[in-house]
Amino acid sequence: MIDINDRVIKNIKDIMIKKNLNQNRIAENIGQTRQAVSLCFSRKRNMTLENIEKLSNYFDVEIQDLFKWPTRVSLMKLIVSKN
Repeated sequence: MIDINDRVIKNIKDIMIKKNLNQNRIAENIGQTRQAVSLCFSRKRNMTLENIEKLSNYFDVEIQDLFKWPTRVSLMKLIVSKN
């Protein structure tokens, strides 16, 4: 089962892909090291709410967008595409 931290990281990664950003760029903009960001992305450390807020500002999205779960339709597309 996916937890909320996994969902936030997935949403952040999706935005990073769309905006052509890497972990170094993210780290610079939230005042963290690339290693700290990498630990969050590999789920060895949870991202703080403060850093999530910094990322939402940097991405110019609402903070709740980083916590969104896929809709039922998009979730079904994801399930179907994996089979």
